[in-house]
Amino acid sequence: MNFINPTLAAAGLLCVMIPIIIHILMRRRRRPVQWAAMRFIVEAYRRQRRRMSLEQLLLLLARCALVALLGLAIGKPVLGSATFFANHGPRTLYLVVDNSLASSVAVDRSPQTEFESWRDRALAMIDALDQSRGDRVAVIAAATPSEGLVLPPTPELNAARQVLRELVPSHARADWPGSLAIVKEQLTSGRSDSGQTLVSLVSPWRAGSVDLESSLSALTADDGKGVSLFLTPPASVPESNVTIASVEPARRVIMAAGSSGGNAESGGTPVRVKLTRSGAGLNASATTSVSVRMVSADASAAAKEASTQATAIVAWAARQDSAEAFMTLPAPKAERTSTSDRPPVFIVASIDSDVLTADNQSAVAVQVRDRLDVGIIAPPSAVGQAADSFNLAAYSPADWYALSLSPRGDLSLRQRQSGEIRVQLIDPQQGIAPSVTAGGSGRGAGLLTGMDAVLVARPDLLDTAGWKAVREVFDAGACVILCPSPIGKSQLWSDEMKTALGVDWVISRDPTELTPPSNVSIGTAKNGATASNPRRRGDLLALINAELPELVKPVGVSRVLDVRPAGDGFDTMLSLSTGQPLLVSLADAAASQGADAIKTQRRGTLVMFTAAIDVDWTDLPARPLMVPLMQELVRQGIGRGASLRSVAAGSAVDGLGSAAADMVRASGVFGDEASGTADRIGLDQRGRTQSPLRTRGAWLVRGSTGGVIGAVAVSADPDAASVAMHTKDEIAKWLAPISQRVTWIDEKGPAMPVSPGATPVEETAPMTFSKAIGDSTELPPISFPLLVAAGCIALLELACARWFSHAKQENFTFAAAEKQGGASASRGAAAA
Repeated sequence: MNFINPTLAAAGLLCVMIPIIIHILMRRRRRPVQWAAMRFIVEAYRRQRRRMSLEQLLLLLARCALVALLGLAIGKPVLGSATFFANHGPRTLYLVVDNSLASSVAVDRSPQTEFESWRDRALAMIDALDQSRGDRVAVIAAATPSEGLVLPPTPELNAARQVLRELVPSHARADWPGSLAIVKEQLTSGRSDSGQTLVSLVSPWRAGSVDLESSLSALTADDGKGVSLFLTPPASVPESNVTIASVEPARRVIMAAGSSGGNAESGGTPVRVKLTRSGAGLNASATTSVSVRMVSADASAAAKEASTQATAIVAWAARQDSAEAFMTLPAPKAERTSTSDRPPVFIVASIDSDVLTADNQSAVAVQVRDRLDVGIIAPPSAVGQAADSFNLAAYSPADWYALSLSPRGDLSLRQRQSGEIRVQLIDPQQGIAPSVTAGGSGRGAGLLTGMDAVLVARPDLLDTAGWKAVREVFDAGACVILCPSPIGKSQLWSDEMKTALGVDWVISRDPTELTPPSNVSIGTAKNGATASNPRRRGDLLALINAELPELVKPVGVSRVLDVRPAGDGFDTMLSLSTGQPLLVSLADAAASQGADAIKTQRRGTLVMFTAAIDVDWTDLPARPLMVPLMQELVRQGIGRGASLRSVAAGSAVDGLGSAAADMVRASGVFGDEASGTADRIGLDQRGRTQSPLRTRGAWLVRGSTGGVIGAVAVSADPDAASVAMHTKDEIAKWLAPISQRVTWIDEKGPAMPVSPGATPVEETAPMTFSKAIGDSTELPPISFPLLVAAGCIALLELACARWFSHAKQENFTFAAAEKQGGASASRGAAAA
């Protein structure tokens, strides 16, 4: 025999000792006192002793049986096979709660959200369990990436309730495949052979919460055998929502007003804000107000406005689900001129309030600079004489670089020049070494320190120390652009370059002659941000993409180095008609490949021309493409290499570099962060967060010395903000790989078993989670057969106690004696 509540059963059986103890105590001998009529009573007791002992024994047994039956009834014995007990044994509930962005829809624009309502339903499911029978619960948060809050399943139901009450919505999408993978791991490793397993998915099932195209292969039908699957019904209230999908400034490095360029004050910063729309309002026309503002922040004070905001109105047509707004922010004033002290700046976009508040603001981190310092590694130029001004063959790659970056500058490059981009000639023949702090010393040490970009025009003249100096600024976030040497034929520098910069490209030693010259076409750059790789910071040539098809037409290449990646090592921005790349950049993905420390610490941007910038190799320097091409490569490359990241909630921050030590929250950027001491997140040696950032926020990246070296903007995941509704049939079909039958649980409505592809059948009787699991697994709170038996024993004991007391017999004997005594008295009186 087994018991559902063995502890209560044991306690009830132990109570059987109570009537026995009372019986023994009642029989305790007392000191006899003799009196006149005692001998008549003792004589009567001796004649009735056996009968009275039997009566007392029967009463004792009846009372013991009554207590034992009551104890067994409370203990709920289960008779039958082990299989029957398994079906009615302890239950394990895996509670997967949707805390994604879409779950925080405001109910009728009130402070209460759908998440709070669904969380109450999850708490009611825990209340339906019975801790006394050994029921357990596990709580899993479904927001990306899914997280086991209470694992393994615990019998401490109150502790699970408290964890669930403290759960708050994130600003990411729900990760149902990951959540079910956690459940599968627990089922395969921790499920016992007895009891029943329940899996409950609690969600409003809006489009932002679930991607019906995602695969649920983590948990198959075989894994779900013997598992009961319960679902809360989809949301039934139609809502409308507008989301900021992205904020895209023209460049990540913004020139300050009044900088040495002189024209930044009137130019401003173009910003494009992409919007998406979902829900019931998609069928109607509407308008949305969009504003952008620039906010500067530091680690010791709250954020402050850096300039006035710009606004725009977006007019939605019926059925239009995406739109763009273009605005220009006035350039902020330069507060600091030192290139080593660059305060972080955030561009924040805002829209009108709606049912989701977290996606109504989005931010991007940028740098505000008064100038860009570019070093060109090449020997002094001979161009500058009037006789050579029209001899294109006399121009070196360094000359072409300088003219394209600073057209008004001195071609001799012997001094710094005025303008937003200041170029400086660095002669490799004089020696270049890393800074003293990096181990360098002597002549040429630290010449590249503080450079925003380094253009290697003569890589053949760099020695090992020179390449180490290039690597030093590369790790600091500088943009490195190099091209083959126009002098000589063999390019022997490539091996040392690959070793120093940690790239695995395959570079030929000798160039290939192209006869006739090859035309140039646009490559297939993959630098755009994607959901799978949010680290990508945009195409370097994004601002001139519209003009590129016309600009590349007149360009021809007659000599080129064959460069091939080892795997997916670079992105091709420009290519030749022969299929060979002309302009490549180091792919972001390559920074995370391999375990080599060289590959895991770099922060900068690496760009390479496979043809020397020389008229003997290509006529690119003399074509209109040269100036916008170099301007964009340098400006966008500096912004891409800086420690500036914009990620979606639910993602980890990666690639900040080994110089990054931690991140602290920048208060006030979004306007709704808690004031006080900023939160802190530690970084590993690669500059990567140990855990994903689940909510939006602005963060400042600090170096080992405590100085701010970058910024990170975390915005709500736009894919998680769709409030469109799914039907029960759609959800059931999506869950078909797991179970062909799911049960919809509604605390206010019916529970409807639905098979995929079938039309749900309405039920009239409402069914809560407690009733649903009670129909198949719940036993009554007490054993009714044993309770009835205990009642019968109680009646029997009452009757026996009355009968064995001889109350009626004594009354009859006393009445008879009185009657007999009265008759005798009458006869005596008559005789007298």
